[in-house]
Amino acid sequence: MADTADVADVGRADEAGEARGRIAPLDRRVPAVAGAVFILLMALSPRYGFHIDELYFLDSARHLQASYVDQPALAPLLARLSLSLFGVSEAGLRLWPALAAAGTVVVGGLTAREFGGERRAQLLAAIATGTMPVLLGGAHVANTTSYEVLAWAAIALVVVRIGRTGDTRWWLAAGALVGIGAEFNHLAAIFGIVLLAAALLGPARRATADRRLLAGAAIAVLLVLPDLWWQARHGTAGPCSR
Repeated sequence: MADTADVADVGRADEAGEARGRIAPLDRRVPAVAGAVFILLMALSPRYGFHIDELYFLDSARHLQASYVDQPALAPLLARLSLSLFGVSEAGLRLWPALAAAGTVVVGGLTAREFGGERRAQLLAAIATGTMPVLLGGAHVANTTSYEVLAWAAIALVVVRIGRTGDTRWWLAAGALVGIGAEFNHLAAIFGIVLLAAALLGPARRATADRRLLAGAAIAVLLVLPDLWWQARHGTAGPCSR
């Protein structure tokens, strides 16, 4: 009888642990908010002429390289794709930052969910994210801002998920996000380094004592190698080409 009671106690403890680890489903209105932000940005995209930064990216797109003096290569690569698909078009060029803004809204809702937010909290987080001036203003112009904001938000989401679940396999995703984000804007790499330092110095440092963290770091380095190679060959001391 005692053994049976012990087994029952363990079973109840396991169920309680699972209940604490559960999170609410993603509110279906979160993607709707993201879609509304995307539609708004695309509706306004042809109403203004090209920004000087966009002209610079269009010129960079015509001369693709592994990197540039003042930026990595992925934003010009998307500009090149826009030229191929839509020609010289404000709406075509601004499609990608509008998609990045919509993605950031979804990430905002997912982050609230990771913190234990129910559907209403997820919706409020999505609305708050979607109405940020930096998001709307940055995504209206095709430069690196909207991609950088999405990268920062996605990296933070993954780190929060690692902290909630203790699943260190997500370090691989974090490394990939840092690497891809850094190929849009170097600040994404700095943000990743700061988050790692915070994890190492804080109570979550046990989640960093894992070989998957090193694998994630290796993924990030591999993804930024073209940029590092180009910068090593050309340096960054020259004047900006804008």
